[in-house]
Amino acid sequence: MKIFLCCIFLLVINTTYSQIQQKTQKEDFEIKKDQLTLDLEPLLNIGLTGSRAINKKSSVGIGFSFGIGIKYFLNNPLYLYCGTGCDSGDCCAIQKIESSGKFNFELFKIFIFYRHYYSKHLNINIGIFSSFGSFLIIERNNNNTIAGVQMSTFYGFKSFKIGVRFQAGRLFLTYDSRHKSQSNVILISPVLQYYF
Repeated sequence: MKIFLCCIFLLVINTTYSQIQQKTQKEDFEIKKDQLTLDLEPLLNIGLTGSRAINKKSSVGIGFSFGIGIKYFLNNPLYLYCGTGCDSGDCCAIQKIESSGKFNFELFKIFIFYRHYYSKHLNINIGIFSSFGSFLIIERNNNNTIAGVQMSTFYGFKSFKIGVRFQAGRLFLTYDSRHKSQSNVILISPVLQYYF
């Protein structure tokens, strides 16, 4: 039974891939030499990207976003818990614990990306980013910085596309001059994109 299901799965994948290849070869589309896009992420994070075509189906660009963007953690990052039991106000009772929160606010982000168009409806962006935000579960000095790679995929018609953005990187937290924390994070968020 497992072999039969595997064969069916491979047949479906092969058929779908063949149809996409035929459709892509039939479609003759060109991308704009200079493309601006407006990104909107939940809650209210607005981004602007600019890209320049490097060939018929690819472009490179830079972008930034600001506002209150909610990112969902796909993993539970470890971080240093900073107790406040000392008279001096410094961190006491430092211990590394697993995050119980699943969301991160992103307040500002800058990124560089490579965009490849598979068709006039589908594109993928891959790049590096650095963002500044507030980690929801840390009570004291809860500002953080995340740096890493991000990948986005978008599908849509004409000027509007909807997509999903994955981010994988390193979370940097600073409590005071002596205590810092670093964790690996994987984040995801939906994105609405407008091309103009």
